[in-house]
Amino acid sequence: MSKERKSIVELEQILAEQKKRLRELQAKVQERRDHLTSEISRVNAEIDSLSQGIGAPTKPRVVRRRRAKRLPQYILEALKANPEPMAAAEIAEAVMKAGYRSASKNFLALVRRTCYLNDRIGTKERGKFTIKGKR
Repeated sequence: MSKERKSIVELEQILAEQKKRLRELQAKVQERRDHLTSEISRVNAEIDSLSQGIGAPTKPRVVRRRRAKRLPQYILEALKANPEPMAAAEIAEAVMKAGYRSASKNFLALVRRTCYLNDRIGTKERGKFTIKGKR
């Protein structure tokens, strides 16, 4: 299948037709965009008019209080206070005694996971945690 060679004039005509089609499509898209923008403005005005009679929300937003210390800090303090390696259950108990509050259903698993993921906490024997570098 041989390609038919076209002259520069023919190629310029094809290019002009393509540009014309592109401008027409661009005009249609712009027209649609303008229509959608006006529709959005109308909907926003309707929402504003409906919400004026409602007033303030009945339920106040809940603002969480930030803790002074995070769980890893409590764990490190508990491990520093005890010279021997501690099990996760012992650490959890010491952290709770130190004042940490949690609503976790499985707080022991949370403590264990935090110990394994913390770079400053290591294991001396299976299930016993201590601060790395501490004897």
